[in-house]
Amino acid sequence: MSTEGIQTVTFDATGTLIGLRRPVGASYGEAARRHGLDVADDELEDVFYDEFVKMPPLAFPPLPLTELRGIERLWWSRLMKEVLLGAMPGGQTEEGRARLEEVFEAIFSDLFAEFTGTKGWAAYPEAREVVGKLKAAGFAVAVISNFDSRLDDVLLALDLLPLFDLVIHSSGAGAVKPHPEIFHAALASLHTEPAHALHVGDSYGADWVGAREVGMQALLLGRRGHEKAVEDRGFPHGEGPAAGAVEPIPLADLTGVLSYLGLS
Repeated sequence: MSTEGIQTVTFDATGTLIGLRRPVGASYGEAARRHGLDVADDELEDVFYDEFVKMPPLAFPPLPLTELRGIERLWWSRLMKEVLLGAMPGGQTEEGRARLEEVFEAIFSDLFAEFTGTKGWAAYPEAREVVGKLKAAGFAVAVISNFDSRLDDVLLALDLLPLFDLVIHSSGAGAVKPHPEIFHAALASLHTEPAHALHVGDSYGADWVGAREVGMQALLLGRRGHEKAVEDRGFPHGEGPAAGAVEPIPLADLTGVLSYLGLS
């Protein structure tokens, strides 16, 4: 496919530009034990992914930022509580629930703060350089992510935010990828037609399929390996390609974007 006419490059955030510093279970386990709950990291990891997919989409109607952040906290509070109850011994008993209530707010505050900055997140080594080269070459660059309003805070803490012309998250956009609404909202803000835009992400369904269905070009990132990227059957992305569907060749890292656009 020709890249002639591409004016804008958009990126997914988690798994693409930024990644967790350690597994979710390790973060939850440390916070829980700090406040007196003896919970195993591997159990927390498993329960977290089970409970996450049961949650409603992280997308809300248009709201002032203060109200939006309050609703986001409630969303994460509900998820964290279910994770801890599901992983802690006796968590589904009346005694277990009462025990969690005694310490939950302290655990929640610790974890919510951890995943708002550099303690929880790290930029991938090549992210800053790749985005910077795209900017220098004259491309508009943006982030389109299934994330909450803390995304700006995270990108700022990681020294990435100033590089982008736009950051749009599902929480504020009212739609999660692969829904076309979040892609269209970003493109409208950037005054870019889909045919002149390229999207890069690590989810076959949310990024590759979602972007192509609105008329954008797309590149799939395969940090977890080719098979994982194409099959895409793990959290949080859903099923991989149907039989006969076009299967992308995943990039090993973001430097492949520069090669694709003839900048390397």
